[in-house]
Amino acid sequence: MNYTNINIQAIPEVIYDIKNTHVYLLEAKTDVRYDEELDFVTINKTRLSESMSIRFKYTLGSLNFLFEEVSQKIQDINEKNKLRDQILKLFESLQKELSFIQSENHVERLIDFLNKEKSKIKIRIPNYL
Repeated sequence: MNYTNINIQAIPEVIYDIKNTHVYLLEAKTDVRYDEELDFVTINKTRLSESMSIRFKYTLGSLNFLFEEVSQKIQDINEKNKLRDQILKLFESLQKELSFIQSENHVERLIDFLNKEKSKIKIRIPNYL
């Protein structure tokens, strides 16, 4: 696929955000909530432990950061759009998977998958931190 002609307007301005303790992915409200102190994460009715909450929040934040890094550091427009598309697809997959979360083990497997995919993208970014 040629990624040089992707409509940049189709890319959401914000791919990960927190508003009033709710998590928004690709500008859509999800079934993920943080407690008032933003310490613990609840997905559907599954409340995550503190350590799993930290891992989950870090993973979302690092994917968001990765998107920004790709946008800034990749000069080749075809490669930039291809990598951004891959990251957006990860967020879309995450959105779909969140509705099926019923245990912390499920969240752990999801985080591991996202981190593995994130690593594949990171190696394609020159001078990545």
